[in-house]
Amino acid sequence: MRNGPRARYFLLSLIISSLFVSYLSLDKAIAAPPSFSRQEISGKSNAWALNSVYCPFRSVHVVRAPNIAAVSYFSDGQTLNATIMLSYPLHRISSNLEYRMTIEPISFYNTSGQAHRAGLYVVDIASRNDPNQKWYKWTYEEFSNGMIRTLDNISNYTGFFDKERKSISFSLDLHSISFPSEYVVGFNARNGFNVDGRYCTLIDNTNWDQIPPPRYFISILPHSIVLRPGEETNLELQVATTRKGLSSDVSLSATPSGNIEVSLNPSNLILQSEGTAASILHVRAPGKILSWTDPLTAINCWLNDCSSDLPKPYEIPISAKVSFQSGTFISQGSDILIPSISLPYSVNQNYNNLTVTLLKQQSFGEIFSDLWNKFGVSTLIAGALGAVIGIAADRFRRYRRADRKTSHESQSQ
Repeated sequence: MRNGPRARYFLLSLIISSLFVSYLSLDKAIAAPPSFSRQEISGKSNAWALNSVYCPFRSVHVVRAPNIAAVSYFSDGQTLNATIMLSYPLHRISSNLEYRMTIEPISFYNTSGQAHRAGLYVVDIASRNDPNQKWYKWTYEEFSNGMIRTLDNISNYTGFFDKERKSISFSLDLHSISFPSEYVVGFNARNGFNVDGRYCTLIDNTNWDQIPPPRYFISILPHSIVLRPGEETNLELQVATTRKGLSSDVSLSATPSGNIEVSLNPSNLILQSEGTAASILHVRAPGKILSWTDPLTAINCWLNDCSSDLPKPYEIPISAKVSFQSGTFISQGSDILIPSISLPYSVNQNYNNLTVTLLKQQSFGEIFSDLWNKFGVSTLIAGALGAVIGIAADRFRRYRRADRKTSHESQSQ
């Protein structure tokens, strides 16, 4: 009994510790940045651009280092890994040379009032025309006012080239930048040297890519409909995106199936940032609607079973080609800003869940039941009389045509 209070205190401490550990685990899970598979940014040929109006124009042709040919990157949610492919192998440094990976967490508050100037994290692998061909790695945070805070600095950095010295590898521990859940990433290269007594810089930029990669969704309500021959209906199709900051152009198309007619209006949409846009999908079943107003055709289809292969479901594939311009890389600090040319991107999204089931033509019993429920007995009697009169009139016309033909043949003989 004397151990009772002590045991209760121990149990209470154990529960509190467990809750605290669970809270830390949950907090880490919520704050964890997204993991994603390999993505690629295409480079531009001969992409060096002069980054100073004070340098001779011919400086742009004084290329002393390879530019960015392509970039791949991926993340497991803990580390951001990237590889810059160079336009040719880099065996010797003859100028100041830098290759950078830049990350900008998406901020709710834009303190500078300018695009892409809410603060950056930069991993800079550079060489200052060192006669010993040494490189350094500098990881830093750059604020919107241009001030810099160093996160890591390695003065003699090695191991980032591949064996052919044609690619450069980057790796950033996302914990060091507080595990951003959303950010954009871009890459650039800088080549600095003296021309006619002036220090000039060539710069090669890639586009910004959004992390996690933007997603596009297609939805249709309802996603399953039933039509009889000749019937038609309109469905609302919606396209939505998680893309931030910039708009997207969407081109829609629908593939007919089973002679079902389909059309989209409009077929071209503009999706705003994190927005939704709608189009109307018109669907028409093949054939002719049969009713009591067309008794002869109805009798013919009823006798010959003109829709013997029905009911039958058909899938109507919908595809969307999404095109958008990537944001341009804007340099901060004292450099003159020269945005890179924005490359067009495209994403194909398919929707294969729309089902149209074609039914047989209505039987006389179904038509009669529909009319009974809709109009009542008096209309049915009138309709029946009309059908009988119509059939009798048709038969009489056929008989008169046949009789006239026989009389004409007799007179000819």
